[in-house]
Amino acid sequence: MNFTFFPVNTSRYHSEFDAVKISQILKENTLKGSLSSTANHTNKTFIGTIESERFKIISSSNSTSMFCVFEGKILSENNQIVMITRLHPTFKNLFLFWFLAMISLLIFLPGKSNKIVTILMFICFVLLLRQLLITYIFKKSEAEGNKKLIQLLKMTAIQ
Repeated sequence: MNFTFFPVNTSRYHSEFDAVKISQILKENTLKGSLSSTANHTNKTFIGTIESERFKIISSSNSTSMFCVFEGKILSENNQIVMITRLHPTFKNLFLFWFLAMISLLIFLPGKSNKIVTILMFICFVLLLRQLLITYIFKKSEAEGNKKLIQLLKMTAIQ
């Protein structure tokens, strides 16, 4: 099992609908906009972009839904969808910015005699924070979005 600091999952699904119908259903249920347009209140299920054979969407339901981005490719020959779920790039960048800012603060803070121990303790704290917050919120967001997509597109997972 490969460890990635930010979660990324790939899965395959089979849909009851053909590729044209899948794309049409996604377009009907997606507010067209960038992945950062989560401030919009909509009755649509998703926010993002839908192309003929590709989509990149986030769930529009609640505040934790925006943590997971669903990128999919619709395979027209056998009604399959290859979907990659990943942490939203905005949150990834915020986490990295926070990490670098805190590390630089610890390194250049005057009066600290044992910087190595302080930095190691901070890195342990970052790993704990990543495990608790990012993984938990991402998994919750991913489960909610997957549930909506499975119901909407009548999909079954392919092993």
